[in-house]
Amino acid sequence: MGIISQGKRLLDALFTRTQRQLLGLFYGYPERSFYLNEIVRLAGVGTGSVQRELARLSSAGLLNVRRIGNQKHYQANPDQPIFADLCALARKTFGVVDVLRQALEQLPASPDLAVIYQNPDDAPAPTLRLLLVSEKLDKAVVDSVLAPLKEKLGREIRSWVLDRRRFTDLLARKDPRLLRVLKGARVRLLGSLDPAAWA
Repeated sequence: MGIISQGKRLLDALFTRTQRQLLGLFYGYPERSFYLNEIVRLAGVGTGSVQRELARLSSAGLLNVRRIGNQKHYQANPDQPIFADLCALARKTFGVVDVLRQALEQLPASPDLAVIYQNPDDAPAPTLRLLLVSEKLDKAVVDSVLAPLKEKLGREIRSWVLDRRRFTDLLARKDPRLLRVLKGARVRLLGSLDPAAWA
């Protein structure tokens, strides 16, 4: 899994683990606010390092802070000039993508193609959808690996697992559902989306 390993090394060089977890949380879910204990639980890092990073991100204007009852809530600052860039970075790297990349590494075989996509009908609480093409994986195995991620990501995760023959058949028939996945909003984790690569 060279692509996954290379991406992880790049992220490790640019951001600490705590920074990756917090930026992925806030800018991966910019519509939500989070309180301290929730952040610590979801980020999976120590309270002290989370508090230090929250102070840094807040003082830099990357997070808005407001009190709700007895709790201090933190949320991505949409007025920050680089808000859209950080949201895109979170989606493609240390947010959802990083978590799903780690999940792929736990599968018994590497898929030929792995794509994250969304169905517009899933809004406003989008379901994460993962298309996998593999000769060695079935849906039950994939879903068993993805199941623990539901609580961590706060979203439903649904997989669509195809073997190579079925995928190329749907591609040749210009299946509307598959074409929506391949042409719509997506993040490629592994493999090629070029139809010529599957001929």
